[in-house]
Amino acid sequence: MEECGSESMSADIDAEDVWLLMGRDYRISRSIRLQWFFEHLNKSVSPKTDEELVNSNEELEVVSVLPVLPHKKTVIVPTTKLSFVGRQYRFVFCIDMSPSLASLDTETGNVLIDDVFENMKNTLVGLVQPFCIPGSSLESNPNLHLTVLAHTFINVRECQVLVQGYCVNVENVKFLLCQLKRKLQVLENSITEELRKQNQGVGEKHASGVEQSKSNETGLFYIIRDGLLALQLLPDNASAAIVVITDGVFNMENSHVAEALLSQVRNSAAVCSFIQVGSGYKSAAVGYGYVPHCTLMQFIATATSGAYLIKCPPVRKTNNSEMNIYHKALFCWNFQRDIDRYKIDSWNQEFIFLTKESKAMLSPQTQQTIRYKEFELQTKISSVLTVRSREGYITDGIRFTKDNKFIEVKLVWPWKEFVTIEYIAKAAWPFESMSHKTEVIVSVCGPYEFLVDITSTKQRNHPLFRKFVLQSFDQSMKSLETSDQLLVQLQMFPIHTAATLIPDAVAQGSPLYFMPPNSDTSV
Repeated sequence: MEECGSESMSADIDAEDVWLLMGRDYRISRSIRLQWFFEHLNKSVSPKTDEELVNSNEELEVVSVLPVLPHKKTVIVPTTKLSFVGRQYRFVFCIDMSPSLASLDTETGNVLIDDVFENMKNTLVGLVQPFCIPGSSLESNPNLHLTVLAHTFINVRECQVLVQGYCVNVENVKFLLCQLKRKLQVLENSITEELRKQNQGVGEKHASGVEQSKSNETGLFYIIRDGLLALQLLPDNASAAIVVITDGVFNMENSHVAEALLSQVRNSAAVCSFIQVGSGYKSAAVGYGYVPHCTLMQFIATATSGAYLIKCPPVRKTNNSEMNIYHKALFCWNFQRDIDRYKIDSWNQEFIFLTKESKAMLSPQTQQTIRYKEFELQTKISSVLTVRSREGYITDGIRFTKDNKFIEVKLVWPWKEFVTIEYIAKAAWPFESMSHKTEVIVSVCGPYEFLVDITSTKQRNHPLFRKFVLQSFDQSMKSLETSDQLLVQLQMFPIHTAATLIPDAVAQGSPLYFMPPNSDTSV
């Protein structure tokens, strides 16, 4: 009985959640986090002491492992969820001040522009509160470098950069909020005065035939672009995030511009989160054409591993130091799709009071999956996963096959609101093996009509917008194929010795290229 008891005490258990602390010297990309996971897969991990964590200069340190069971080792398995917390952050809050925010929210009785400040106030007050990571007694209070931009729909004289590079904490957050409120009121008055002047002169301009001055650039992707520029002026060794506060009513830009901007957000290792003000589809402004783009905001947040909040309640002061909703949504970073889903509030809750006909029109179509292509890459799977993670792919599942001799990693890429590209990579396990072969299966998950269009060989007379979508999909697939081929070529270069040797003719002085007589082209 004693021997059985000792064996049960020493048996390893699967880790459900692992919390890690990121280094302070430079930002930790998604590929580094993914690499750490595979390096410790099927291995036991244990948290460091509080003193070791405070004095550590490592890239990643284990803070806590859940569940906490004494006298037992916890092992990281494919289902283990990893959450990363930084030591310092750089946030850019982008406030949307479009005309739709002047409408009244019939559910709360407030003007939406007033809710903007309240939501930002509750968010900042919640972020600066000290907290303890679950399963740990170490109190964390990361440095938060803040910039606040107000994006107006017309040109005004007042500066639209309300705060720039301010290091906010629990001691100075009240002073910062007072300054923000005052500057927002001044900006609102300036917008009102500018609109009054334009309305007074509109009749004279029409009578004289003079064209009205163009308004300032508006639209969601212009807001995100300004946020990216503002991030470059903050410390580059901090984790970057753009937080857009809007009612979801904005202009729609060209799809090519949107894809290029999202790629830029992913390449800069930043996330884009949204805080929606108002009651969404239940607002009275919907009847005047102010319909929020909830699905688009959810798509961008999912594609960049951000968060989407429809409510920002004030944080209650308690004796414990548990993480509040703002810490979990904006401070916790990850690379796994299951955790990303928790950061996105279900927008179907906004349809409770709609009719059945309206719900049917607004609900997404049934998703289906087809296998698009299958090929083999002569390179290690670790290199493939690193490239895909830098491009914005999210880990959706990991499993072992053939008696744990092979590993299968499923990555997903949110391509459009209702279209997802699945990238499944298979290779020998462990990664340290001499195998340089990776099997890849690319699948597409989307509505039935879209899947028919991309698989059909017939030339159809599609509408112009539909043609643009299909052309964009073809371009994305070609870009994926090109990056894979380039990766293989770069990985094969050090393997083949012939690629690193200089030909004898060149070594003896023969030119690589020469210019034939009466020709402008070298051979």
